[in-house]
Amino acid sequence: MIIKFGKVVISVFLLSISFLLMLVAESNAEPRAQSPQWESPFDAGFDSLSGGEASLKDSLALAEVLSLVAKANPSLRASRKRIEATKGAIVQAGLRPNPELDIEAEQFSGNAPGFRESEINITLSQEFELWGKRGARKTLAKSEAEIVRLNALFADFDLYATTVGRFFEATHAQERVKLSLEASETAQSVVETARVRMEKGAALRSELLLAELELGRAQLNLSEAESELVTAKERLSALWQDTRSNFTIRSPKTNLTKLTEIENLQPLVENSRGMNALSSEERSIRARLNLEQANGKPNITLSGGLKRLEADKANTFIIGAGLPLPFFNRNQGSKASLRASIEAVKLDREQMLTASHTEFNSIKRRLAQAASRYRSVSSSLLPKAEETYSSLKSAYDIGRIPYSILLESQRTLIDLRFELNDIDFTIREELVALERLLGVTIN
Repeated sequence: MIIKFGKVVISVFLLSISFLLMLVAESNAEPRAQSPQWESPFDAGFDSLSGGEASLKDSLALAEVLSLVAKANPSLRASRKRIEATKGAIVQAGLRPNPELDIEAEQFSGNAPGFRESEINITLSQEFELWGKRGARKTLAKSEAEIVRLNALFADFDLYATTVGRFFEATHAQERVKLSLEASETAQSVVETARVRMEKGAALRSELLLAELELGRAQLNLSEAESELVTAKERLSALWQDTRSNFTIRSPKTNLTKLTEIENLQPLVENSRGMNALSSEERSIRARLNLEQANGKPNITLSGGLKRLEADKANTFIIGAGLPLPFFNRNQGSKASLRASIEAVKLDREQMLTASHTEFNSIKRRLAQAASRYRSVSSSLLPKAEETYSSLKSAYDIGRIPYSILLESQRTLIDLRFELNDIDFTIREELVALERLLGVTIN
């Protein structure tokens, strides 16, 4: 009999709960969508190049290196797992409180024969979250998930910047080896000329010794450049969990015309790395404030059940409601703290915007200076140095000038070639810094 009446009461109570659920208003606001400016550079097709993985025995272009890193670097997979972990937190935040079933026996003692004189209460209670608490929790969980996603994007761009930086570091080292080899060959040619002239009595032995000294310096520089190249390649291949260096680098030629388009990237500063991080933090704090405001208002708990009087064989219904009275604790301290945090983040954003514009303008200025110097060296100074050296080398071969004059021209030519390589590397580094700042890839 108790079970029969209990089923009826529980059914009626569940219908009441269903009706009340339709009256509960909950907010399910989504966090503001992120700008498409910030997209993972490793989701842009680098991990799906045709032809599969590039062979380390062949030469590698930048796209092939990025493909290798995308396929083998574990930090990328770790970032995706962190993003995946936030999905469970969002699901958990959207769950309702569980109902509670309570069974209680009164006036039950050892002197009474069993339950014949007792009162048995069967009640089912359910707490209802009002004022949009569940929606506020979901919004907070989504805003925190957005922070995780944004940090994963920052980590992706850091890895991308590291990869590109090490690629051009290897490119710079490879070009340095080439230039060092050319310098060594040039010095060797001068030594041979000086030896012939000395044997003919047209030059002093000091000229040969000076030329051999210059050759020794060139060979030493070549050895150091080769060692630096091996180190640079090993640092690069470590990004795809390898340690080999038996590959060459195919680097794109420097295209200075692209640098004129940097000015068009100025509007992206509004959504730079620092601005993005602070905006995401502000959204999370606001979501937490909304939750604290909702939690400061009471929930209602409804209960219903059956009381069985065994002595009289009678049943009565029990209906109850509970409502906390928020006289003292309305989360006022937490709300005040969060409002102050929002104001602090706003001030940080003002400073960050200024800092981001300053950094952008500094990079743009350094790029313009490097590009100007690159044009001057490549189109004017270097051709003149090559022409001068060629002319002086011809004059030295026939004994018209001493070796000291040729040596000065030789060193000037070599220095300009190395300087051009250094300027090219500087331009690459500044472009990588710009990519990290703005969250874009610059081809």
